[in-house]
Amino acid sequence: MDFDDDTPNQEQLKSMKPYAVKVCRSDDEAMLVAHEKEYEIISSLEHVNVVKGVEMFRDDLKGEVYQVMELVEGLELLE
Repeated sequence: MDFDDDTPNQEQLKSMKPYAVKVCRSDDEAMLVAHEKEYEIISSLEHVNVVKGVEMFRDDLKGEVYQVMELVEGLELLE
């Protein structure tokens, strides 16, 4: 039986790239503007030492904003 959905198969799952997601509250307008500016900047820059922004979206029901970025593995900056 073939369903017409977007569920990835095993081969697709193996090739999928992991991403980092930053979750922020959207009830503070100043913080929302700051995160939008941050996303605009990181998504427009292309440098090996700068994380690339992939997507930003808002969930009004949860009151959250999600910023999707490429995942950089390694140590925390604050360690």
